[in-house]
Amino acid sequence: MEEVIYNNQKDTLKSLIEQGSTNAYTFLQVGTNLRISTFEEQRIGRVISTVETFFRNSNTFAVVDVVIGGSYGKGTALTGHHDLDIIVFLSATSPLGSSSRKGYREATLDDLLTSCQVDLAPNVRESRYAATGKVIKKLKAVSLEIRNLKVDILLAPQFVDKDSLYRHLLSLPPRERNLLSAATCVIQKSFFDRVIPDPAQRDTLRAATRLAKLWRNIQSLPHKVNPGSYLIELLTLHAYQLSSLSSSSHNPPSVYQIFVEFLLVILSHSTLSVTWEEEYNVSPDYPRMSDQRPLVRDPANPFNNVAHRRCVADWGPVAERALLTLVHMNLHPDFIPRTTAATNTTTTSNRHDDDDDDDEDYLFRLVDEMASNNIDDDEDDIDIAVDYEYDYDDY
Repeated sequence: MEEVIYNNQKDTLKSLIEQGSTNAYTFLQVGTNLRISTFEEQRIGRVISTVETFFRNSNTFAVVDVVIGGSYGKGTALTGHHDLDIIVFLSATSPLGSSSRKGYREATLDDLLTSCQVDLAPNVRESRYAATGKVIKKLKAVSLEIRNLKVDILLAPQFVDKDSLYRHLLSLPPRERNLLSAATCVIQKSFFDRVIPDPAQRDTLRAATRLAKLWRNIQSLPHKVNPGSYLIELLTLHAYQLSSLSSSSHNPPSVYQIFVEFLLVILSHSTLSVTWEEEYNVSPDYPRMSDQRPLVRDPANPFNNVAHRRCVADWGPVAERALLTLVHMNLHPDFIPRTTAATNTTTTSNRHDDDDDDDEDYLFRLVDEMASNNIDDDEDDIDIAVDYEYDYDDY
């Protein structure tokens, strides 16, 4: 049933784009219909309960908390097309909490792998929510499948507060910071709630984000040039904030407006620079990123540029698809930079120009020019090159 709903919304979005529709209500419907269904919520809830109970009763790990992260945790997962990220927070006295050295991390992940193989998977198999497939150790997680739902289990140390976490990250060599990336998941979730306090507008943003993810999925881009879920979420938030500049509190931006702005933000990737400081102030101690383009500084992690080329190796293909979408929608970007000091943002504005309907070659040349002007970043700053979303498959 979920797959049918997903495919129907995919077909609807394609039709809306091809028809050049500006029906804001229909775009809202697509984004809303992509929500996780009640049946999925119930199934996921039972899986979470099983995994959480297992770890809270574990004698192997000093568990402090169990948190749901990723797209599902932020309410932007797509029905029938999502996985589940479960972050197990350990006491700071555990090996993972006291040090993030590779040896400790490997030992802790090995313990996690063993526990999942020997105890968790058999426990789940005895229930009616049978585990299928192998239990696999990844770089920062252990993955298994429960009732056709891919579950990634990540370990993270529990810090007293986020300032303690940032100080700890600052004390580590760049190549080791990403080992503690899962520790920022709670900050990620609280950031979105803080930056948009109105629940109704958060629902609008989530619907627009699901729409943007569906559009990304329709493009079927190669993995290396496919924007990850966390990057899509941040780009859509940025698009929401830009759309709000021309809106009022009585007439907030629609899902359609946010989606169009999202496409324009992608087109402006070579000049894109956005930083949020709701969770931290950019300190001189943190890596300097002001000259990096594109720059989408992780609002939960000052060491991470989510838009770095190691996250999206080449922005050209996704920018080309964004351009084609705008052309189909009869919306032509004029590529005039717009700067917003409040969010340290540079992006593009748009206009509707029927006289340019056949000028696609010109627009493609502009995309090529923007790609060739992209600034080359420092190869040594590997810590800012890691997409801190847990898995690109988290749709």
